[in-house]
Amino acid sequence: MQKRQRLADNSRLSRRTIADVVEVLRQGAGFTANDTAMVIVGGMKLPSQETVGTVQVFFSAPDGTTYVVALPTSRWFLARGETTQERQKLDIWKLDRAIVDGDGNVVLQDGARLRAVEVMPHRLPLEPSATDWRIVHLTIRAVGAEAQCYRLVSSNVTRDQFRNRINLKRLRQLRRSLPRRRVLDFRKLNGLELPPLKKLAYRLQELDPKLDISQQKIADTLRDFGIRIPRQRSTRSARAAQQLPRSAV
Repeated sequence: MQKRQRLADNSRLSRRTIADVVEVLRQGAGFTANDTAMVIVGGMKLPSQETVGTVQVFFSAPDGTTYVVALPTSRWFLARGETTQERQKLDIWKLDRAIVDGDGNVVLQDGARLRAVEVMPHRLPLEPSATDWRIVHLTIRAVGAEAQCYRLVSSNVTRDQFRNRINLKRLRQLRRSLPRRRVLDFRKLNGLELPPLKKLAYRLQELDPKLDISQQKIADTLRDFGIRIPRQRSTRSARAAQQLPRSAV
């Protein structure tokens, strides 16, 4: 069974570059010049309805352990092209399933090669807790949406990202090392069909009896992740309620 270990999570917000990630992998996972890792970008929908990218780098070590190093949540990143010195501002989703080599260079899915990749942090109104993540994963299980909301890490890794025989060997190793590893695809969370909140809370309690939380906490977490957005009362209805006597409201 593959093990997963997160490295230097406490310093995630202070990291900015892929080079920072490579250094963490070198020190904590034995990452070498001949190794490759993969960038996975998820998405988080904020209460403002804005979607931001969650950036994580996965490295499968020879001992079977998958090491994960995270960067700050972001919408954009800066990078230099293979032959240019001027940095470009690119959408964070372009980093999804990019390959990182031992020198910190990045190859996108379309084969474009980038250097000096640096994410531009996006300030969040909150940082999800372990309980928040547990609620999200349990909700997906509760409605049977695992196939919709999780995707293989190694899917859509293209030959265009690798130039020569040595790199093609890395591609085969990468695909073998992450065949069953799935990650949450945040873009699929919006629009899930959910039962009423009371029934959902009961179902989550069935799935995890140790989860001692209120319905309001569940509602707040699902709203923050963009899974369940409460309907707002119309302005007309709100004004009418304000005009009624207090005893009638």
